[in-house]
Amino acid sequence: MEKLLQIKDIVLEFIQTHKPLVLKILAAMIVIITILVISSVFKKDEIGNTSGNLNFNYGIVAEDGKWTYYMEFDDNEPSGIYRVKTNGEKTQKILGGYYEYVNVVDNYIYCLEKDEDDNQYNLVKIKTNGDKKEILAKNIDHKAITASEDRVYYFKDGNLYSIKTNGSDKNKISDKNIQYYEICNNLIYYIYENDGNSYIARMKLDGDKNTRIGKLEDDEYIALHVKGSKVYYIVLEGGSQYKLYKMNKNGEKEERIYTFSEDIENINMQDDAIYYTVKDGEYKICTINYKAANKGVIKKVSNLDAIGISGKWVFYVYENEDNEIVIERIKINGEQQQSL
Repeated sequence: MEKLLQIKDIVLEFIQTHKPLVLKILAAMIVIITILVISSVFKKDEIGNTSGNLNFNYGIVAEDGKWTYYMEFDDNEPSGIYRVKTNGEKTQKILGGYYEYVNVVDNYIYCLEKDEDDNQYNLVKIKTNGDKKEILAKNIDHKAITASEDRVYYFKDGNLYSIKTNGSDKNKISDKNIQYYEICNNLIYYIYENDGNSYIARMKLDGDKNTRIGKLEDDEYIALHVKGSKVYYIVLEGGSQYKLYKMNKNGEKEERIYTFSEDIENINMQDDAIYYTVKDGEYKICTINYKAANKGVIKKVSNLDAIGISGKWVFYVYENEDNEIVIERIKINGEQQQSL
């Protein structure tokens, strides 16, 4: 007890002697703790792939910062998952089989696997080296899945579900006819149809607090992307005219940005730009930014099935001269085309 009192006296004496220094240290600690608390509150969940790669484009490519993971094809069907370093070196085969909608989070791949024996699709989890495959959900819909750090989102019988990454706690989130969705800042923004009308809405990750922020009675929402404080979206008007709009996240201040002169086939809305394909005798992979500037053609091909964006690369799936489905990539500036 006497020693504790002595230590207490020493500490108090130090504080009194070095009061300005102690106050500075306390102030610094308060700032650091405040930053850590704020960071934890506003921390974004890591998402395994972009909505642009997933919704229309089968998740043909995903990345984790060091590696880019992509689908391989054989006999005109998906035949496995490969990976290549982001610098283009050291290609590796991860595993063989029919896989789509590739997501990569925390050293795991989450994707759709086609079970040829049962003729159904299963949600599976695989280590990024190809080991330890687990089935998280069986007989799910052939639609986009999205993996986060904690949960995986998928469709079954037309309904949107989520399940923990360990395969527990399955929950139905929505029974709406969802056509397109994106997870952003602990919310799901989505497009759905009801009674012939097209809607944009948002909800919490558990399906609560559904809020409509857009409605079309005669036209159709096609795709969306949340960027900063705005929601950017593409509308198909009159069954033939594609237009780019933006609005606030609450649905206010809608503004048309651009009218496309082409008939769009594939759409991939990324944070830096919109990538899309058009068919005019041949297919063209095109790009335009969200200010309707820097429009250009990246690549022309004879036909096209899907496009995916990873870093500065566009991955595209097409049928070559030998009538084989293959995947290639090209820089977004149209240079350095590579077969994979």
